[in-house]
Amino acid sequence: MKKSYRKYMIYVLGITFVVLLTVCTTLFFDSHINVVNGHVVSSHNGEIALNVAVSVFLILITLAVVRQHYRQASLEIFSSVDSLTHLYNRRAFDEKVDHYIANKRHRGRPALVVMVDIDDFKLVNDLYGHEVGDGVLRDLAANMKACFGPDAILCRNGGDEFCALIPGDNPIGLTKLTNMAKYYEDRGKKCPYTVSIGYAVYPHQGYTYQMALSHADMALYNVKMNSKDSFAKYQPDMGTEQRSKLSFSLDDISNNLPGAILIYRADGDHEILFANAEMITMMGCTSFDELMNYTGCTFDGIVYEADRERVNREIDQQLERRSNDYVDYRIKTMDGRIKEVFDNGKLVDEARFGRVFYVVILDISQHKIRHMLETALERTE
Repeated sequence: MKKSYRKYMIYVLGITFVVLLTVCTTLFFDSHINVVNGHVVSSHNGEIALNVAVSVFLILITLAVVRQHYRQASLEIFSSVDSLTHLYNRRAFDEKVDHYIANKRHRGRPALVVMVDIDDFKLVNDLYGHEVGDGVLRDLAANMKACFGPDAILCRNGGDEFCALIPGDNPIGLTKLTNMAKYYEDRGKKCPYTVSIGYAVYPHQGYTYQMALSHADMALYNVKMNSKDSFAKYQPDMGTEQRSKLSFSLDDISNNLPGAILIYRADGDHEILFANAEMITMMGCTSFDELMNYTGCTFDGIVYEADRERVNREIDQQLERRSNDYVDYRIKTMDGRIKEVFDNGKLVDEARFGRVFYVVILDISQHKIRHMLETALERTE
């Protein structure tokens, strides 16, 4: 787009130069200069003024035409390109692929139809926000361009899913993308991310491009189900029924699991990384942001102040003996209620976040109240 703009501006400047040169030539050669009473007077002032007016008019018309042409070209580009990654959007991608396949030079020649998906992308957005997530998407787009080569047709399909058509049947570009170190920036710190890739070979694994794309999608979900951070070629036994195993998303689990789940850093200030809907409700909050504000973004902010020193001491002592910790303490909810809870945590060395606690918290207060009610009902019967 910038090249087109420069081309049009050079054209405008060229026209302007020619017009001005013509005016100057007219002034120099066509004007008969007379001296009257010591003043220089042109005998063709009217013609010169007309020439100047016509020249200015031509320049203005040229500028208007170029501006309109540039705006039209810009609209066409913006309607076919994803604004964040500058790759083709899905509509433009389909058109480019159809044009590629219809080209006689490419008929019968193989091409890789590829689907790429960022692993655990929703977690990145939830933990660090959409600004960091956008950085991951831009970084992956740049890496795809570098690994897949100049002849590849690339597309952001939507969200964190990308498509590509790569001429030939050699998956070397997929190997490069999988094995290369991929990072995104968060507050000056480099955090690694991984991708899963599925592909099919057109036309051998799909006599139409759309069929090959569907097969690549099956291969992608096979990778997601088994290992992530790798790529796989479509095989006939990769049926769509296998995708039912992946039908539970992080949203489903975090919102519907009957228990409060908390993830926080084991080191430093015990920064909270994740809390599910049950945890947020247990603390008397209405959103994750509200929970973070109330607790100061730390696990210590969840524990009742009088219990904090004991809880941290007991967790440290238990971790010296086993991988899990079991501890009970009190929490103070945002609306001032005191609850007794039971905490079962596991310490994990996580590649992206370092030492992390995965914790399940149960509200003992509710169980005690329920037990008291059940006992009272039994006595009245």
